[in-house]
Formats: sequence, structure tokens, C-alpha cells
Amino acid sequence: RTRTPAPSGLFGPGWKMLADIRLQLRERELILNDSGGRSIHFEPLSPGGTAFSRSESFWLARCGTPALDESNPLHSLWQRLPEDIRLSPDTYLATNSPQGPWWILGWAERVPGVDEVLPAPLPPYRVLTGLADNFGRTLRYQRAA
Repeated sequence: RTRTPAPSGLFGPGWKMLADIRLQLRERELILNDSGGRSIHFEPLSPGGTAFSRSESFWLARCGTPALDESNPLHSLWQRLPEDIRLSPDTYLATNSPQGPWWILGWAERVPGVDEVLPAPLPPYRVLTGLADNFGRTLRYQRAA
């Protein structure tokens, strides 16, 4: 038994759901928590950056650039994403295959505009806000308070 309780998903202890995925943004690392209780650690990413976890065969990408370098294995999948997603530096994407789909990790609340006076800082986590397939079709989730 550990001091920290096991993570509990949306349906409670012992239940898993693929959509129950969360990204923690920390100063020195990014931690992707999935529905199975895994915590996959990544280095912080700059806009347009990608990282691959060899142990979990999992990709993490940060949006904020119109295109990835053509040598990047995710280049063609990235180009099929809608432009508003690709250009948002506050959005992260996760996938377990260069063929897709993308899990879109964003902020479930209203994102403050860049022109707002003293906008509230974004929270230090991202949750699943949508899915995008390799044809560029997206499914967006909305969460009720």
C-alpha cells in the first residue's frame, strides 16, 4: 500500500475509459496520465515540438506552428489537422501511431484572448477536448460544469 491513493477515473475506482486522459504541465516535465493509471513523463516542449516515449510507444506534440519539419514522422498527420488546432500553442496532441488518431488535449474552460487585459493564466493541466483522425475530421468534446 502506498501513501498516494490510486487514480480514480470518471466512473470511479476500477473502471477505465479511453477518453480519461490528462496532461500535467510542470516546470521541468510534462506528465501524461491515462485511464490505466500510467504516468508517461516527457521533457517540456516548445511550440511545434514533439517527443516520443520508446517504452510506451507514444507520441506527444505541442501545437503552435503551421507545419512540422518534413523529416518528422508525424509531418503528414500534422498537416491534416485543422489550422486552428495547429496554431494554438496551448494545445497538445497525443497519439500512439503516426497514422493517427490524435487525442487533442486542451483547456476545457474558456481560453482568454491575447488582447485581454491581464488574462487569467491557463491551469497547469490539459484534458481531452477532442479527437482528430488522419483525414482531418475532428470530434470536439464539451464539458458541463
